[in-house]
Amino acid sequence: KSETPEFIWMDYFSVPQFDFDKQRQALLSIPAYFRSSSKFVALMSNEADFVKYMSRCWCRLEVVTARSPHRFKSLFYIPKQQYYFYMENKEIHEFGWEHFQNPLDGDLTDERDRVYIGGLLKYYSVELERFKGLPEAAVYYQQGQDDFIAPKDVPQDVVANLK
Repeated sequence: KSETPEFIWMDYFSVPQFDFDKQRQALLSIPAYFRSSSKFVALMSNEADFVKYMSRCWCRLEVVTARSPHRFKSLFYIPKQQYYFYMENKEIHEFGWEHFQNPLDGDLTDERDRVYIGGLLKYYSVELERFKGLPEAAVYYQQGQDDFIAPKDVPQDVVANLK
């Protein structure tokens, strides 16, 4: 049993869907929310919704942020527990590196957001590059290696795609 509480980011419930001002604040806070979350679940009705989800800039940023290194004391980690769930047929699928797409290639409602997201992507590419070079002793495995991504498992093309 973990000594610290676990927080789960659930896309649909974590971002207000009908209040634009609150939605904007939540979107701009995605990095902070994910730093506090140990699991990520994107909820959608079906595969068609998943395709639409993966076409959106902010949704792609959620996937990238979930796969960016977190810090625990002097150690770093990337949790593996990242899923998308189809509510119609109750299927759960795991996000993989193949879902890691550059958010700037996605659709946006407000084009001014590209500057903010671009800055985050530069930061994440540096963090992932640094994580890839860490020795095993610098990686935190709270509940065993099966729950976390090892530095050697981060594909180089993923890092390059963010630059």
